[in-house]
Amino acid sequence: MAMGPGDTLWVADQGAGRYSAFAPDGIYLGSYPQRIDTVPISGAVLTDGSHVSWRVFLPDGIAHVVLQPVRFAPGFVRPDSLPPLEFIQELLPDGRRAQPFLSGGIAGSVDRDGGIWFAHTREYRVFRRSLEGDTTLVFTLPAEAAPVVEADRENLRQTFSRMPPEALTEYLDALSETRPIVHRILPDGAGHLYVLADVAGVPAGSIVDVFRESGEYLGRMALPAPVSLFPSPLVAYATGEHLFFVVTDELDVPYVSRLRIVKGGE
Repeated sequence: MAMGPGDTLWVADQGAGRYSAFAPDGIYLGSYPQRIDTVPISGAVLTDGSHVSWRVFLPDGIAHVVLQPVRFAPGFVRPDSLPPLEFIQELLPDGRRAQPFLSGGIAGSVDRDGGIWFAHTREYRVFRRSLEGDTTLVFTLPAEAAPVVEADRENLRQTFSRMPPEALTEYLDALSETRPIVHRILPDGAGHLYVLADVAGVPAGSIVDVFRESGEYLGRMALPAPVSLFPSPLVAYATGEHLFFVVTDELDVPYVSRLRIVKGGE
């Protein structure tokens, strides 16, 4: 989902291959067909009313991933293909990809001005790139990745309970010793950036690092309740006043958690 001009809501319906638009009062405004790809960088509606989506290519097998941003003029006409992002996806020794929340990849977001914020999930190094392909900012934060713990392995045992025991043991033995460190990068459109990170020494999903869009680090903010890092994709959104996450309760029922941001003197 993405917010458009006039607080309209744009929803990517992957099953139906379309975008649907809704007014602030919930009235349906119309749909536009488009091939949708599930990618780790979300799309966005830009300030000029155009929309950025993504196409995915695997030119040399599943390890080499090419993400190409595609910009549509208002009304989803005149698609404009832009320079791609490329990265190598982390694979197990047998050529399979590990569980997304335990394997290295890419995470990011597109801001309302068309800036692409992204990072490789194994490194706390954040890039901002223009849609035209120019890198305009790079910043880092010293942080230690959280280790893979027995609870992570038990989660996989339950997920792959039908896998032959020998194969499951080989699968678990091939996992990295640490979890990815960067999970989501959320620009708020008001000059700040929120990075949902998984670092050693704190419960998973319990903190957000806050930066200015210049890359200046402002500090680490504790979340009032942990956010699950493991759904794929994790649903999260930031505005100048709130952070939004989709979470589940003890009955596995999903709901939206809206957190109000209280800002002190900067």
